[in-house]
Formats: sequence, C-alpha cells, structure tokens
Amino acid sequence: MSSLQSSGWRAPVGCPDHIRFIVEKAVNSYPPEWLEEPISGEVFSSIEECQNRLIAYSLSQGFDIVVTHSTRTPNISTTFSCVHHGKETKNWRQLPRTVEKDEEGNIVGERKRNLTVVR
Repeated sequence: MSSLQSSGWRAPVGCPDHIRFIVEKAVNSYPPEWLEEPISGEVFSSIEECQNRLIAYSLSQGFDIVVTHSTRTPNISTTFSCVHHGKETKNWRQLPRTVEKDEEGNIVGERKRNLTVVR
C-alpha cells in the first residue's frame, strides 16, 4: 500500500501491486500541472523540458511517447508521437504481413518470421 497523500496522483485499478508505489512516486515527482492534458501554445525553455512534460502526461494516462522527427537547423523542432504510432505497426521495409512458404515449408518471401514486437 502506498504512503502517498490522497491528493496525489493514484495508479489506476489493475496496476500490479509490486509496481504501484514506483509508478505513483514517478508521476507525483512531476509538477501537478504537467499531468493535465497538453494544450496548444505551451512554451518551454528546451526540447527536453517539453519532452519531460509529455512523458509526465503520458505516464499518468498509461501510454508512452517517442520522438518521430527532430531537426536542429535551420529551426529547432521535434515531433512526438504515441509509442504505438497509431493503430498499426510501421512497415518501413514494405514486407508482406505474413511469412510466405512453399509446399515443403521453405520460406520463399522476404519476411523471415511472423513474430513482430509491438510495445
């Protein structure tokens, strides 16, 4: 059971007991306003501060973010996306959805295995 004050952020029902305290401590270490939904027009002193703000919000909501695009010149800009990148896994190499095999079970297509890792 957590010793956090009741006014702090609480892990949702279903969060495993062995990580509940760790998650609550991590989320409550951020400024409380960072746990609210991001709004257009927020100003940050650095990309890292913006990323930390988005990490705080996403952690409190049960998802994670990744950097999908970043430039340093001519203007510094970064694009963040959900770690799942939408509803489907990215297929950068344009591989078929499943492994293609001949009658003898030999792999004949470009995809060598069906196992794909999606966080």
